[in-house]
Amino acid sequence: SKNSKILSGTIVMHGAIVNSGCEIGLNCIINSRSLIEHGCKIGNNVHISTGAVVNGDVNVGSNTFLGLGRILVGHRL
Repeated sequence: SKNSKILSGTIVMHGAIVNSGCEIGLNCIINSRSLIEHGCKIGNNVHISTGAVVNGDVNVGSNTFLGLGRILVGHRL
């Protein structure tokens, strides 16, 4: 989304979706086919693995790895 903020050093891979109102920190990997829903906050140095889903308004702290196909709903990591 044009309404999201993605900081320097972060890469959004093929087929990944970052929806409205997200904030993604420094040096992150948003891997192929992952989905970051509205209003999420992703810290620095985070790897969202292939096919992972971070549902709306979830906060993922810095230095976190979300494995293949992981689904987060209403969590803080």
